[in-house]
Order: sequence, then structure tokens, then C-alpha cells
Amino acid sequence: MVNSWLSAQPRVMKTIDGKTVHFIDWGQINNDEGPDVLNTQIILGEKWLKGDIEFHRDQRDWERHRHDRNPKYNQVILHIVEKDRNQSNFTANGKNLPVAEYNQNQTDYRDIPQNLPFQPIYDVSVFEGFGIRRFSEKVSKLSTIHQTGELWNQLLIKGVARALGYSKNSEAMERLADFSKPYWCMLSKDQFIHQILSIAGLAEKAYSQAIALPLLSRQSWKYFRLRPANFPHRRIVQWAGWLYDQNFEPFQRLNFALNGSRPEEWTNQLFADFLQVPSIGNHRKSEIIGNVILPVLAAFFLQNLDWKRYEQIFRLWKNLPAGNSSNIYKNFCDTAIFYLGDSRLRFIHQQGILQMKQLYCNLGGCSICPLMKNAETYRSNCL
Repeated sequence: MVNSWLSAQPRVMKTIDGKTVHFIDWGQINNDEGPDVLNTQIILGEKWLKGDIEFHRDQRDWERHRHDRNPKYNQVILHIVEKDRNQSNFTANGKNLPVAEYNQNQTDYRDIPQNLPFQPIYDVSVFEGFGIRRFSEKVSKLSTIHQTGELWNQLLIKGVARALGYSKNSEAMERLADFSKPYWCMLSKDQFIHQILSIAGLAEKAYSQAIALPLLSRQSWKYFRLRPANFPHRRIVQWAGWLYDQNFEPFQRLNFALNGSRPEEWTNQLFADFLQVPSIGNHRKSEIIGNVILPVLAAFFLQNLDWKRYEQIFRLWKNLPAGNSSNIYKNFCDTAIFYLGDSRLRFIHQQGILQMKQLYCNLGGCSICPLMKNAETYRSNCL
């Protein structure tokens, strides 16, 4: 029952006495003694509550299991049952618990609730300004790096390498991109990939015909909590193969391809032609295109005062489909003050969420955050 409820993640339920429960945070399952789900946040009527939730098949199990005498259950704020008995449940400290009935076959728990005690955010455009700001900052940063002597081609190569390394191995992948430059010519594709693995310290001794000495070690790479598909050696092989296929000049080839085609064809070129990387889905490609490729191109056109091309790149970025959903984005979407729906989201909105986290969440700026202004009054009622 608990797992079913957590999987459903209901937005709204009704207590048996008719009060509406809005779920802000569904909490975490408890693998120890005590309530089934810990650290939840709900709005009951017009009061914002923090605490735990206990589940039972039958409402009478609350007393049968002696929870009414156990202080560990004093922080319970909601009792969810499959079968209510129209009776009261009390905690050991005398609190009368609200009781809600949950039917696992019911499908409308995820519907957007009506008549919330505050105004939720339905308009995704609230994030577009912040997304554009994040894009502009990336373009400005890339222009500055280029002015220090970094070539556009190398900026693109290193950016793709970082992106394929994900957050855990992004720095090691970027170092690998620098170390591998002397070995970009006079090798077959297989030889080049093997040399890159050797530089990374990940080549098998029996197979490595080492022209290159290892410049990184196995300890440079992180595997903890990575899916096998994202293991470093797999991402390195993908990056090296992509770089070889681009004849080690991805920026020049991409710029040439875009100049020879119409802007409406660019999206397909980027997804289908330029980023031909095995085992990389379109969501991940969208992130690489939005975070690396388009900002590099925008910085290049901006520095060359090619306003027409810059505007075309910017327009392409604004309409880019959403990438993978990060935990930050999911946390935003999993609150009762934020209802978007994946079908309405684009990459620009996800970037806006990240920018707002940097500007407000990381600095404790809830009181001035545009998202929280409507809900701040109710947060002050937390128990």
C-alpha cells in the first residue's frame, strides 16, 4: 500500500470528514521503526503541516498496533487507510489525526486540484527570463575563455567531453580532452580509441599497444551510483569515436553544415547527424546541444558580429525540447505550487529552474523568490 501510494504521488486527497489534503512533499519511506513515511508536507484546509504519515488496511489497526500509545507516532499528521471505520485516531500526546481513504485503483489523485488556498504557478513563461539569463551568461563565459587563447574547436570538443562525463566525471573528461590532442592524427579509429583509453588509465594491458602513457589513473574516475551505461570507459569510447568521425574538427564541420542548410533543418542536423553517439538518447542530446553546442556557436557568431546567425541560434535554443529531468527540476514539479506537465516544458524552462535555484535557493532567498511569494504565508503556519 505504501509503495503504491508513493508511486502514485497523489496531489490531492479528501479526509473522511471532508477536508482537502494537498501534498507538497511526499516524504521518504521509513525502513526502521515508526511511521511508514517520514518528513512529508501537506496543506490540510489552509494549514501547512510537516510530519509523518501512517498507512493501514483497516483504520482500526491504529489501536491494534498500539500506535496511540507509542510516542514515535506523535509526529504523524495524516492516517491513510483503505477502509475507514468512521472513528477517531489519537496519538500518544492526544492529537486527533485526520484520516484519508486511499483506493489503489483510483486514477484521479494526480489531477491538478482546484480552489487551492494559494495561487499555484501554471504559466511556464515565468522561467523563460531566467533561462535566457543563464544562456547569456554561458555565451559570455565562452567568449571570455576564447579571448584567452582557447580555439572554438577545442571549446566544443571539451564541452562535449564534459557533458558525456556527467557531473561525476566531467572534470576528468575535460582533462582527457586536453591530454589527447597530440594523438589526433595518423591513427585508425580503433587505434585512436585505444590510445585515449590508455591516456585515461583505463586500457586493458593485454590490448594496449601504448603509444601514449597513462596521464590519468583509474582512481581519477568515479563509478559510485552510476548506471553501467554511464561508466567512464563507455563514455570515453563514445566521445573518442564521435571526435574521430568529426575528423577532429567538429566546430568547422558543424559551422560549414549549418551555413549550407536552412535554419529549419538545423535541429535535425544536430540530433541526427552531428551527435551520432551510440546509446545517447534524445533527451541527453538535447542537454548537450543546449548546454554546449548552441552556446559555443552563439558566442562565435556574437564575437564576429553576425547578428543574423546569432538570432537563428538563439531561436533554435529557445525551442529546443526538454532534456533529462534533473532532481532539481523534479523537486520543483513535485510541489503543489508548481504544475507544468512535461508536454509543456522545453529546455529553456529547465534552464530557468536551474538559474532560479542558483539565485534564490542556494542563497536562502525564499522570501524574495517569485515562486514562493504566494505560498510564504502558509509556510509560516508549519508545525
